[in-house]
Amino acid sequence: MADTLEQIAVRACALTVAQRAALAELLLASLDEGAEAADVLAQADSSELEAVWDHELRQRIARFERGETESFPAAEVFAEARRRLRRG
Repeated sequence: MADTLEQIAVRACALTVAQRAALAELLLASLDEGAEAADVLAQADSSELEAVWDHELRQRIARFERGETESFPAAEVFAEARRRLRRG
């Protein structure tokens, strides 16, 4: 029987902060990059998930260092987040 979204959310909230962060990043990446990240997540245990997250971080750092990604000052990011939350 497939888990409902509510069941998945309850289980996800029981993860550690680091695991929830990794899960969130993988889910967001799956929106940008297709189903690959979701497939990895579905098959990963926590140690594998940490390895996947480590790999993802290294890739992002390398893309940043090669100038392939756009960055924004933290103050701007937080200000935009606050604006969006207020509109909520």
